[in-house]
Amino acid sequence: MNQIPKILITGATGLVGSYTTRLLQNTGKFRLIASKRSTSKMNLVEEIKEAVEWVEGDLTDPFFCSEITQGVDIVIQCAGFISFKNKHYQQLMDVNHRSVETLVHAAMQNNISQFIHVSSIAALGRSEKEETIDESNIWKRSTYNSGYAISKYMGEMEVWKGAAEGLQVAIVNPSVILGAGHWGNGSLTLFDKVWNGLSVYPTGSTGWVDVRDVAKSILRILELRSTGKRYIISASNASYLEVLSGIAEHMNKKVPRLPVKKWMAEIAWRGASAISTITGNKPFVEKSPARLSQNNYSYPNFRSKADLGMKYIDLQQTIKESVQAYMKSKNENSEFAILPIR
Repeated sequence: MNQIPKILITGATGLVGSYTTRLLQNTGKFRLIASKRSTSKMNLVEEIKEAVEWVEGDLTDPFFCSEITQGVDIVIQCAGFISFKNKHYQQLMDVNHRSVETLVHAAMQNNISQFIHVSSIAALGRSEKEETIDESNIWKRSTYNSGYAISKYMGEMEVWKGAAEGLQVAIVNPSVILGAGHWGNGSLTLFDKVWNGLSVYPTGSTGWVDVRDVAKSILRILELRSTGKRYIISASNASYLEVLSGIAEHMNKKVPRLPVKKWMAEIAWRGASAISTITGNKPFVEKSPARLSQNNYSYPNFRSKADLGMKYIDLQQTIKESVQAYMKSKNENSEFAILPIR
């Protein structure tokens, strides 16, 4: 390996990718090359974009992946697409499965020394049974696994195939990510929903984590040269009501008061689907998130603490800082915000 490792970060303009790129750049220990699409917004990496070498292309293209991994020591795969809409299934498979497969092959071809893949707790699989899910969980076919979950699982399988052929890999599985970024994307849409007067709440619970801790876990894997393992990256488990209430209180908004029971959620997504078919408008609630948010899933973080020495930002602190960033965005009429690296 070169004296100063050269790292390729894919998806560097996205939520996890941008915080990871900023964190690694701040260390001064790495040379960074970052991939993006032609349509990618640079807002989240504006402060360090001149310090990073940018490449533009399609990660499902074998020639592009082969070219950008030449002379690279380490690959950090952050690129991903989140959607629970049936019409996006092929795009999910292209981004979360095919691009990972292509990148893994290129990494092996060019003798990459370490491959870190950002996955999701969704890739661990879920069933109707409410349960504790750790890194040893075995994927099961279930109607509770969304197209997004399937695509992330398939992407992981490509990484493990690479590992079986000698590629040094590590996988991080973040829980639901909070922080500041583009407010209209992924889990950050929760802040808009509360701001707009959310009155109902799902009755389930899940794991939650600060985006800065996801970036920090990647740095720890780099520093420790950890290989052959996956790590659940999650600060704590909490109910949707606890998180939504925390957001509402910091916004000085009304706390959601009406619980959505399981039978109500089933009626809601079916009704939304029928209305969508008739009107052509997007459904106001999707099947997978409607179902999942009613169950209680717990994600322990013992391995990440023991192996990586992770010390997580308290969930309520994350909520507080995220809302402060959101309110600043509102005052400045901006669609995004950035939290300082901690």
